[in-house]
Amino acid sequence: MQHFYSRLAVRPVAALTATLVVAFIGGLLAALAGLPVAWLTGAMTVCAVMAAAGAPVRIPESWRLPVFVVLGISMGSGVTPEALALARTWPLSLLALAVAVPVMVAASVPVISRMPGWDRRTAMLAAMPGALSYVISVAVETGVDARRVAVVQALRLVVLVLVLPSVIIATGGAGPASLPPVADMNWVDMGLLALVCAIAAILFPRFRIPGGMLFGPMFVSAIAHGAGWTAVRAPPEILNPAMLVLGANIGARFTGIGWPFIRSVLAVGLLNLAIASIVAVIFAALVAVGLAIPFGQALLAFAPGGAEAMALLAFALDLDPAYVAVHHVARFLGLGLFLPLVLRVVGTGAKRSSP
Repeated sequence: MQHFYSRLAVRPVAALTATLVVAFIGGLLAALAGLPVAWLTGAMTVCAVMAAAGAPVRIPESWRLPVFVVLGISMGSGVTPEALALARTWPLSLLALAVAVPVMVAASVPVISRMPGWDRRTAMLAAMPGALSYVISVAVETGVDARRVAVVQALRLVVLVLVLPSVIIATGGAGPASLPPVADMNWVDMGLLALVCAIAAILFPRFRIPGGMLFGPMFVSAIAHGAGWTAVRAPPEILNPAMLVLGANIGARFTGIGWPFIRSVLAVGLLNLAIASIVAVIFAALVAVGLAIPFGQALLAFAPGGAEAMALLAFALDLDPAYVAVHHVARFLGLGLFLPLVLRVVGTGAKRSSP
């Protein structure tokens, strides 16, 4: 089997085709099983398993632009004038987030750092909620075991994407988003909106805006829908393939890691997820009660997952993706500002972790 994977890895077209086929099978099985956000979660799960087994799961970088344009348009279409009227409560919610994130880290680090092979700096970076690419780059620069950090962060995201939709639906806080059939699509409006959103997807990253390739299109779409300039929404025939590609891309983060190493840090990853999730649930419940925000929406905003995935889940569950996205961008910016300072306080004398 490994010989087959190695032959496939040197053939990019074959590897991409295999990735798409596997992702489609996973999404289809999840859809037939009636799982929420099936095309995202099914593709992600199967691709993660295959990547950890050594398969060359890969999605070309060039696909990110069209996929994020479709997802950004879809998430922005969930912004309504009524939803924007509730934005006056967001500063208080963001203040609660500013308290929740340090609590998550402070609760997790003392526990993780006592596990065999884990020092305080490695535990600190593994416990950081979200901002995977930034946290891993910091781990590499500071000499921390980046593989441990990457596995804990990626595992947390995968489990959250799998579990949160069912939890939120079970609490009665959400339902599936209402999507129009292709026959009702205004293709002229969609084409114009897609063009402007594509420009935003190219420009936002150049201004170092976190997740700019996704949040640029979402921002443009949110303005267009919130102002009532358009009511166009991506139908499932367009949105589902985009979610499938995003799911495959998330699953591909396990490429090159392997099951033995994943098993070695699995307990720490799940323990960290449990601690962070408890804190997120507590703060989300307080915000939901205090500010009259749907609990599921607050939970996605406070969940220690990736910004793109959590905002997409909000849209797919008919919640406010703008609220969720703003909170995750704010958390990313906060981590970028304060993480270097926190690592200095922790100190530079931590031992290098061994796999």
